[in-house]
Amino acid sequence: MFLLRTERPVLLARELPTHQWYLEHDPCGEFGLELVYDNAPGGWQRYREAFAVTWERARAAHTGMIVSESDVVPTMEAFQSVLGCPQAICMVPYLNVMLGAEPRYGIVIQERVKGGWASRLGRPGDEWVVDGDLGFVKFGPAVCQRGFPPDLLFDRPDLLINTAVFDWLRPAASKRTGAGHIHVHWPALVNSHDTWDAGDDAHHPPERIPEMHRVHARWLDPSLK
Repeated sequence: MFLLRTERPVLLARELPTHQWYLEHDPCGEFGLELVYDNAPGGWQRYREAFAVTWERARAAHTGMIVSESDVVPTMEAFQSVLGCPQAICMVPYLNVMLGAEPRYGIVIQERVKGGWASRLGRPGDEWVVDGDLGFVKFGPAVCQRGFPPDLLFDRPDLLINTAVFDWLRPAASKRTGAGHIHVHWPALVNSHDTWDAGDDAHHPPERIPEMHRVHARWLDPSLK
């Protein structure tokens, strides 16, 4: 099983908690994972390439892969839960508190309503979802046997790689489970989307970085005052 771990060449303030977690923990040694560490410069296109390369390595090795993004703080329990699960695609969602917005989980579930289906944001206890973020996701060996589409993401004006990937992988099994084809594990992880830095692709001003992170941000980017 491969572990794709991503972060930027110069860490953003919101990436520091995840970076520190990996300094203190060794999931590869604990669970026998092969690390693919990507911190090359670039935007979503670069991330898409790292994802595709890791996917094809997993395919060639007849194994699966875990994606661990730079601003989602994993836990050893999260690794253990997805690695021990027989489902094809597993996700540990994260609590998303973005710049003062109401707390929410980055997953989407479908529910049957009169006349069809309705979508809503996920909440603790949901077991199957149709979409979510790639913050911490396991793709099993059977799923990774599908060849990665060479044009995936490049035809999406929004560059949302997570939606592109999950749309591509949506199997007939979603009809069986009803709510979706991505299996959800709880408890949720922590992410740092409430901290931003110069260079962040979300285009939020650096003054929105909370004070507790500001000293790190100044060290990483001297232009911050």
